[in-house]
Amino acid sequence: MQQATGVVLDRQTKKPIDNVSLGKYEKEDTTNSYSRRIYTDNKGQFDYHSTSGGFRKCPDLVLYFNKQGYKTNKMTFASITKNDKIYLDRVPFNRDSSVLISLFEFDKKIDNSMNLLKERTLKNISDEQHIEIMICLNTIFMRDFKGGHYDELRQLSEEKKYTTDIIKVYPKWIPNRGMGFYFPKLNMELYGTPRLYAIYNVQK
Repeated sequence: MQQATGVVLDRQTKKPIDNVSLGKYEKEDTTNSYSRRIYTDNKGQFDYHSTSGGFRKCPDLVLYFNKQGYKTNKMTFASITKNDKIYLDRVPFNRDSSVLISLFEFDKKIDNSMNLLKERTLKNISDEQHIEIMICLNTIFMRDFKGGHYDELRQLSEEKKYTTDIIKVYPKWIPNRGMGFYFPKLNMELYGTPRLYAIYNVQK
């Protein structure tokens, strides 16, 4: 028997990462029962069990950890390893092109951003959620989205003083092009003249 248990963390934020795929092979192959993969829970925890042939001693367990937005991490464990910590590194933003999404997907992100701003204080919004809010605001600002919930999100951000109060949540910021804000912790820009990676490429 082989077993590895532990928690997967973001190396930068040290926060647990949910829904990380892990298994003996980098990709799952339905024709190979040994390539099956499991996922971390909402606390980033995993418990991987397997069987492997071995003479006298069970061999080490090699696992691949995958999640979109992170680099794949290949880890080797002793045959029985418990309460280990695995760190994943974020994949750097592609500065050459913005993320391509449909108008329907963009509208859902707009609605989600408004709900977050209505229901939570800024300090109780996660880093990932702030990134999404910033990209939505940048896209509205730079791509000239007007009317409806686009105007509502812009007005809501002004009412909540998002631009002024966000620098209290992330006090280590620097001016970006056009005198917006760049937040090194998030690798994200707000307003000014954001680079393409900080804006959605919306297919209307």
